[in-house]
Amino acid sequence: MLRPVSHDDELTTVGHLEELRRRLLVSLAVVAAAFAVCFWHNHRLLHLINAPLAHQTQQQVRDGHGPLGATYTVAQSARDVAVQLHKVVGLLGTQAKQAPVQAAFLLMQLYAFLVPAFEPEQQRRVKPLTLAVPGLFITGVAFGYFVVLPAAVRFFQNFNSDQFNVLVQASQYYKFAATTMLAMGLLFQVPIAIIAVTRAGIVTPRQLRRNRRYAVGACAALAAFLPGDAITMLLETLPLYLLFELGVLLADIADRRARKRALLPGAVAWEQ
Repeated sequence: MLRPVSHDDELTTVGHLEELRRRLLVSLAVVAAAFAVCFWHNHRLLHLINAPLAHQTQQQVRDGHGPLGATYTVAQSARDVAVQLHKVVGLLGTQAKQAPVQAAFLLMQLYAFLVPAFEPEQQRRVKPLTLAVPGLFITGVAFGYFVVLPAAVRFFQNFNSDQFNVLVQASQYYKFAATTMLAMGLLFQVPIAIIAVTRAGIVTPRQLRRNRRYAVGACAALAAFLPGDAITMLLETLPLYLLFELGVLLADIADRRARKRALLPGAVAWEQ
């Protein structure tokens, strides 16, 4: 039976390994089920992931930009090729869309395995952060899909389009889309990382506020490593900095509450 292990349970090394084995088996079972469902609806998922590219292609046709916009036949042919490649690249599209669900569930299993090591009071304080992790991840994936990906596709489809026939390869597009969304999901964990380092005593919220200029440079550097152009870099840098400010604010609130608890009679401060 897969039951939560409490902090008071005494487990041997074999017991901990057995608990880890059960968590891994459950994780693998859920990943397999998610993969089966996504593979079943792979055409719908591919239609969803193709939406930014299809929208930009149709916009070029309506505006008459580039060779694709000059003749409807070329655009229609490109779309026909993409439809024919759906079955070939179905696995790529499937994994690109099921990754957020898998990642959120795997994070929950990791939390369930590690949480017994914390005191009950620490578990109560850590729980909001663990609940925020999948929420921030899904928010980042949505931001990547609705904001970053359309801007990147628009740039690549229009860059020198009057000089070249822009032909998009399905495998490269799906890889680019999956990388963009997953990267944004991970980068949206910045507030959690800031709270973690401040609670660990590595740095204080006050030090982070004093070095905001370095934070801007770090956000821009992270965005530069992500796929895209200057526009997507700007779209990625701005939310990263806002997430940095949010993390500093939350860390400052948590630090003040910890100090107040430490001043209360009989209170036990959370060791950093």
